[in-house]
Amino acid sequence: MPKVRQMPNLSTAAGVGIRVDSTSYTWHLACLCRGHEARKVTLRIEEISDGHRTILRLSGRIQSEHLEELMAHIRRHRPAIVLDLEDVALVDVPAVRFLSSCEAEGIELSHCAPYIRKWMDRERGREE
Repeated sequence: MPKVRQMPNLSTAAGVGIRVDSTSYTWHLACLCRGHEARKVTLRIEEISDGHRTILRLSGRIQSEHLEELMAHIRRHRPAIVLDLEDVALVDVPAVRFLSSCEAEGIELSHCAPYIRKWMDRERGREE
């Protein structure tokens, strides 16, 4: 179940109000290393809007079970939307395919890690 936290409007130096919302998802990741207990890994979705476009800042790990909620965020804020992937640590195959389809539909992917970009290119090559 996602935890949703509403954050107040922030003012920038230019005086433009920016709305920030944050959604986090947690799940357990069993660590196979000796002496380590299971730990929680989180995907965080932070919405930043300046009134003209919305940036979804993603942090953590994107897995298939998060794609439906991510798509709901995208539908809510279309057409002017950017997915900021700077803080994404890991993705699975369905997430790579999802990101590739988002980009094909005109959604900007900013700060996409080189390994994710290469993986997306390989997945596109398989589909053709």
